[in-house]
Amino acid sequence: MQRLQGNVGIGHVRYPTAGSSSASEAQPFYVNSPFGITLAHNGNLTNAHEVREKLFEKDRRHVNTTSDSEVLLNVLAHEIDTVKGNVTSDDVFRAVTNVHRAIKGAYAVAAMIIGHGMIAFRDPNGIRPLCLGKREVEGKTEYMVASESVALDAVGFDFVRDVAPGEAIYATFDGELFTRQCADNPKLNPCIFEFVYFARPDSFIDKSRYTARALKWARSLVSALKMSFLILISTLLSQSQRRLAISHCKLRKRLIYLTVKASLRTVT
Repeated sequence: MQRLQGNVGIGHVRYPTAGSSSASEAQPFYVNSPFGITLAHNGNLTNAHEVREKLFEKDRRHVNTTSDSEVLLNVLAHEIDTVKGNVTSDDVFRAVTNVHRAIKGAYAVAAMIIGHGMIAFRDPNGIRPLCLGKREVEGKTEYMVASESVALDAVGFDFVRDVAPGEAIYATFDGELFTRQCADNPKLNPCIFEFVYFARPDSFIDKSRYTARALKWARSLVSALKMSFLILISTLLSQSQRRLAISHCKLRKRLIYLTVKASLRTVT
């Protein structure tokens, strides 16, 4: 990243849930009209096929790949295309409101309008996580959004809060920050797999530390276990906290487990 020029960027960890896994479908996606918009998203649109057809037949926008991220980008671009002159926060929030009404599914989005600012928004059900961070550099405030708080930690940003379901954030290149609820009926219904599969153990998601939830669920699971066992194995690193909690409550003995680097670690 040190070799990259500029002070604004969007990155994406490759994990395609729709379309192919070819390099041509790697995020972020870009459209040159209006203004130049680039976008990356975490999620899965359930009506991508219908929206893709509407974009082509009614809005005259051609989607080049099978990725639902490019569909989402073109919906956002179409809504912003009505803006004449400088993009205001009201323009952004109106566009996001219409995006919420047009698409269905799970999505946490980060986008950039060239020459204007950064947009971030989360689906009305908060299925995918999204958080806001900031840091002070030479007397100026910089903002960052990410799916997990650990991404903020890695580059020196402080966690501010979770982005609420349906909420949109607009940070201008002048350092101004605007937020607004853009969904008609927002309600938090997060995907359980974020906590049992995707999230890193030290992540902070939706007002609680992942580790705390893992330990709570593990203790609840222990009470339901009717069997006795001597060895407990988790297949994912994200399950290590739960495994340790179960072993502590159930085994009450010294535990030896295999670490990621294939070394043995003893837990009393």
